[in-house]
Amino acid sequence: CMEFEKDGQLYLNEAASMDQFSGETLGSILQSQMTADSPDSDEFLVCVKSSQVSGLRIMQMVPGSEVFGSLSIMRILNLCFQFFLVATVAIFLYASYHLIKKPLTGLTDAFREIEKGNFEVEIKAPMKNEFGYLYSNFNQMARSLQNLIDKVYSQQILIQRAELKQLQSQINPHFLFNSYFLLHRLIKSRNFERAVEISKNMGTYFQFITRNASDTVSLLREYEHAEIYADIQSLRFEGRIAVEVEPLPLCCQSIMVPRLIIQPIIENAFAHSLENKQEGGLLRVGVRHQPGDLIIAVEDNGDHTTDQLIQNLQRQIAAGSARRETTALINIHLRLKLMFGPESGLTVQRSSLGGLKVEIHIAKKEETEQNVPAADCR
Repeated sequence: CMEFEKDGQLYLNEAASMDQFSGETLGSILQSQMTADSPDSDEFLVCVKSSQVSGLRIMQMVPGSEVFGSLSIMRILNLCFQFFLVATVAIFLYASYHLIKKPLTGLTDAFREIEKGNFEVEIKAPMKNEFGYLYSNFNQMARSLQNLIDKVYSQQILIQRAELKQLQSQINPHFLFNSYFLLHRLIKSRNFERAVEISKNMGTYFQFITRNASDTVSLLREYEHAEIYADIQSLRFEGRIAVEVEPLPLCCQSIMVPRLIIQPIIENAFAHSLENKQEGGLLRVGVRHQPGDLIIAVEDNGDHTTDQLIQNLQRQIAAGSARRETTALINIHLRLKLMFGPESGLTVQRSSLGGLKVEIHIAKKEETEQNVPAADCR
């Protein structure tokens, strides 16, 4: 009636119809066959096929592990892929936050501090990527802005102090009275040619010191102003103090310098070193040019210049802006450093003439010397 083949198929003829088997009977038959063929399998897939030609019905049992085994593997692989995808997205978001969002937030906060006027803000840049480069350049920009603001602010303060001192010297009529008495003496002695020259020099002198249109002038104008002042003073102390002024080299005449950097030094020499000399006084203004540096020296043979005085002046100039009260020499020193850099400024030492020697150092740029014959710089 029924027969199991080796391929797991059950053959039924018409005499043994499937309808003759009850569900329990068929189940028992299938269970016994499944146990015999695959004792470790819990599930089988049963397929029934009827043949109208032979009247046979074929039943095929396939273990579930053979059918669904690959599906289980696919299910496991799918779960692993989903877990891997979720982990990858989480890692990407975490990395994006620490590598992009957090550095951008730090850079934005730093710019907000700059907007508030805090130029001392600095971003630590341990990274050596593009953000590290941005951080490093941001810190450099903040330092440059701070230095520029300090430089401009300090320069404005020094200019105001210089203008205040110059205004005070204008309010003090001592030099003006002496100049007018000198002019009166020349006219009275009928030295009209010299009187005309002095009156012209006085007009040029007061015109220069009362003009505040610009904080800088050409070195030629500054040098001429100092020569005019020295000429007026030499005539005032005629017979007592001689003045020697060397010509300014052509290659240096167009250099822009702060106003009033030579004349106050000459004024200081007359007021503190030479005024009490009854005879043999000497004031010398010299110019020495060398590659990258221009030196203007003002020296005298005053009798009251002690080593202690020179040391005190050197300490005051070295202290510079740290001093609350600035003298004329310190003011000039600081303005030169602000305009030309730390290599520029004033130095003081004992002169070979026996008095005080003050040197103005101006660090020159190469472009100020181009197209100028070498003979013009001697």
